[in-house]
Formats: sequence, C-alpha cells, structure tokens
Amino acid sequence: EHARNLEFEQAARVRDQLKNLKARAFGAEVSDHPA
Repeated sequence: EHARNLEFEQAARVRDQLKNLKARAFGAEVSDHPA
C-alpha cells in the first residue's frame, strides 16, 4: 500500500513537471499577456 502511494505521488510529480515544461515551451506562443 505504501509503495503504491509512493508510485502514485511520483507519477503525479512527473506529470506536473511535464505540464510545466510544455507550458514553458509553448508560453512564448500562447502567452497570457498581450504582445
């Protein structure tokens, strides 16, 4: 059970990191502030 929780947390962390990387990569094209 504990190992499964650890795996789940690691997977969630990796997913967040990927999301952040994608956001940073596409941030220049899809920016929130007007150019």
